[in-house]
Amino acid sequence: MFKARDAVKRFIMAFGAICLILTSVLMFAQAAARYIFHYSFYWSDELARYSIIWGVQLCAAVGVSERTHTALDFLISKLPSLVHSIITLLLDILYTVFSAALFYYSFSNISLGMKSVSAGLNLPMGYVYAALTVSMVCTIAFLLFNIVDDIKLLSKNKEV
Repeated sequence: MFKARDAVKRFIMAFGAICLILTSVLMFAQAAARYIFHYSFYWSDELARYSIIWGVQLCAAVGVSERTHTALDFLISKLPSLVHSIITLLLDILYTVFSAALFYYSFSNISLGMKSVSAGLNLPMGYVYAALTVSMVCTIAFLLFNIVDDIKLLSKNKEV
């Protein structure tokens, strides 16, 4: 079960690296084309922007999996381990509910976005807006793995 989590994390991190590399190459090519050849790629800014959106959204889900997001750890770390485990579990459950709500409401953005197209790429904006939906699926999956870890840790703390 946790091998699947690690495989998905590796895939997302590779996808994020590709998005970052694509953005860097596009921005370099755009600058070179403007200043050296006096030519501008009209679509490169949009593609770089959409690449950043997808990369950041998906890699944020990996941050959830590794628990590297901003937290008030200095306060929670002072509590006893049982209370710390309970608070961590409750926060993960709350974050899962919030992510599920974002997932649910993101579908309306996709359907509205399919009706409009981007200026440079002529791409339906729903594909860009789908980044939130896909990232929330990954976030929810990673949070469920975290909740399983929280329950295991909680049961260990109760035994001690």
